[in-house]
Amino acid sequence: MNSENLGVWACFFSDDAFERLDLVKRRAGRIDKQILFWAPPIPEITLADGLWSELNDEFDTLFDRAEEEDLEPELAVRISHRLKELALERYDDITIQILVGERNGKPVIAREKGLKIREALQELATFLDEMAAMGKTTVVSL
Repeated sequence: MNSENLGVWACFFSDDAFERLDLVKRRAGRIDKQILFWAPPIPEITLADGLWSELNDEFDTLFDRAEEEDLEPELAVRISHRLKELALERYDDITIQILVGERNGKPVIAREKGLKIREALQELATFLDEMAAMGKTTVVSL
């Protein structure tokens, strides 16, 4: 079975960067100091893997249930710490292969190296810490 994705992107940005989102070219990684994008299949794999549901349960958030989740600096720091732990606990040098949905009645399986997912989570944790240090609310859009 071929690796596919559903085309789901994730965006993390400071609340005052919202106006610039339509102006930036979407690409994976840090766009500027206040905008970070994740390209497929990382958002799909972390959603299907239950990572965001686990964070919801732990921090009373709605990451995978709401269009956007606003994180005040204190909460962003707590989630950052947990993301660093989860990155090390869950994702190593094996390839992750997971059912992420269906297309035309057929399963869609996404595949990515665990270390690439770990790096994305660590980059997000750093981003959350930096936004919190600047006193900014971070918006998470999955």
